[in-house]
Amino acid sequence: MTLPTVIRASGAAVGEAARAWLLDALRASTRLLVGLAVGESTLPLYGDLPPDDPAWANRRILPVDELVPAPADGEQRFAARLRNALPAALAERVEDLPDDPASLAARIDRDGFAAILLGLGPDGHVAFNQPGSPADSGVRVVTLTPRNLARLGDVAPADSALTIGVGTIVAAERVAVVAAGTGKLAALGRLLDGPQGDDVPASHLRGHAALTVIMDACD
Repeated sequence: MTLPTVIRASGAAVGEAARAWLLDALRASTRLLVGLAVGESTLPLYGDLPPDDPAWANRRILPVDELVPAPADGEQRFAARLRNALPAALAERVEDLPDDPASLAARIDRDGFAAILLGLGPDGHVAFNQPGSPADSGVRVVTLTPRNLARLGDVAPADSALTIGVGTIVAAERVAVVAAGTGKLAALGRLLDGPQGDDVPASHLRGHAALTVIMDACD
């Protein structure tokens, strides 16, 4: 099994490492889709992405999940949060996810993910593949655990999410996980050293041949 590439960084260097990784990944791929996580550890990284880099040519950006049903406050939708975090020229490349899993899966099958940048949840989730998600999980709607729902703020009436699966992530050409924040050491340990198991879905990413982990201070 190929071991993850680990980049240790702190402060502004986390964003620099993530942005450099993403542009390198896009330059090396002909696939059209870019998957970006919408979370507290990833959204702050996007504002300084260079919108005029040739690596963005023909690319479309997708949030890796979306709230279901749609929040009453449209600005709480993940696609809206992503647009607000990106430079204006890149915000124009963001697409709303289709309403149903089959349509999203077909889009991914057609155009493919060049790169997916993820955060790491305290419970080991990536995208919204929460504990119990198998390695071959695909695009689907999942009910959010009370803990994960609470971390999102006021998103009523949403209680679920349309998410790409672990199997979808592993099929991307390149994958990076930003590990930063509190309560994540155990999940990070499983991601880096195993063992793999459905109880920590992030651990299944060890099966990816080109996985990068960008580590900030975790506790």
